[in-house]
Order: sequence, then structure tokens, then C-alpha cells
Amino acid sequence: MSQARSRRMIYQTDATRDKIILQAERCFADAGFFATQMKDIASAVGMSRNTLYRYYQDKTDLALAILERTLARMAEALAQQVTHALSAPGSGHLRLSQLLFSLNDQVNSVDERFVAEFDAYFSGARVPDDFRARLQASISIHNLAPLTELLSQGQADGSIRADFAPDLVMVTLINAIRALLQRLILRGQLLIETDTDALAAIPRLHLTLLLDGLKNQPSTAQTSATSASASPSPNPSPSPVAPIAPIAPIAPNEVTP
Repeated sequence: MSQARSRRMIYQTDATRDKIILQAERCFADAGFFATQMKDIASAVGMSRNTLYRYYQDKTDLALAILERTLARMAEALAQQVTHALSAPGSGHLRLSQLLFSLNDQVNSVDERFVAEFDAYFSGARVPDDFRARLQASISIHNLAPLTELLSQGQADGSIRADFAPDLVMVTLINAIRALLQRLILRGQLLIETDTDALAAIPRLHLTLLLDGLKNQPSTAQTSATSASASPSPNPSPSPVAPIAPIAPIAPNEVTP
């Protein structure tokens, strides 16, 4: 641990740290992550900037602390709903569909906007060196295990395709849904691909397409065979086909030169 960080921690209290986090979240929600400065947060908390810097060395340090809490809160909420879905009636695919549409209708716009703006700002060379390590230390990936279990149940009951590992499907689903959501948050009213009136329907359409892709579809060959065996024959008693008479050989003098 650096000496500068050690000196800052000497003057820290949990109550003040929580107050800073709370006011910073409000500032980011009101003015946006990009426009909010440390002086704005210090003013909202009612402290000097020097005192604020004793707790967080810069805006990046403070933003990471908020991101850790935000993602942990979101993961905990997801785990609770998925745990409930594990014991609900119906196929795995049905329960997954109900879960994802329910989550879509309960999006915390404040948390999602902060994560979207954080990801937009901290990309490429701006990503802190300890970013991955800090998130791994503060967020338990075990909170996502129930979602993997739900996918496994769907594969076991035959309602979800089993040609992909459930943990890989879980990661793909979460990131696909979040990527579109963040795009709509940051650029929604400015998208030129469609009218603004249609934006509200896009998340549910996206979920429908993802869920359709997860359905356990029978192969084309199996479908054709099943259809052929199930469909009544148009001619249940066909007449026997007469044998074809052999073709007589052509004599040499009959060939046209």
C-alpha cells in the first residue's frame, strides 16, 4: 500500500465515507458522470476538497468505489429473483423467459445509467490497472450461479438447447442485454436507425430474439421425418407400378451418320 494511501486512510471514518458515496451518486444521477467534478461532490457533502481527497484520491478512485457497490447491489437483486425462478413451475425456458421479462420491467435506471456512463468513460487506456482485481474482490460471482443453474434445468428438461455450456450462455445473456440497454441509455433519443416512438419496444424485442435462439429446436432432418410420418398420405392405396420393358438394342445401320 502506498504511503499516500496510508495517510489518507488515517483520517477516514465509515460514516463519512458512506456520506460521500451517497452524495456522489446523487451528483452523478443529477448532472451525469462526465459533467460532475470533485468540487461538486465536496460541496454536496459539505466538506472541503482537501478533506474529500483524504478519502478518494481522484474521481476515478471515487467512481470505482461507487461501481463496486452498484454492481454488487445489482448482482444481489438478480440472484434473489433467479433463486425464486428455480423453484417456480414450468419448463426451464418458460421460467427463464418470465425472469428476463420481469427484470426488464424493473430496471433501476439510475444504477444502469451510472454503469453505462462509467463504461463509456473508462475504456481503453483509461481503464485503471487494478480494475478487474477490485471488482473480483468486491463482487461475488457466486451470485450469478443460480442463473447458470436455471439454464442447466432448462437443458435437462429439453426446453433449452444443450449444445452450449450453461455458464457461457449465462455470461453471453447478461452482457448482450446490458450492452443494448447501455446503448439505449446513452444514445436512445439520438438513434437514427428508428423513430424515437419505437425505442421502448426494442428491449422486449431483443429478449424475444435471444430467448427464441435458446429454444431447443429439433433438427431439420428430424422435423422432416416427423412431418412425413405424421402427415396422411394423399394416396393411401397406390396402384402397383407396371415394370418397365427392356429397351431393344439399336442396329448399326439404324445409326444416323
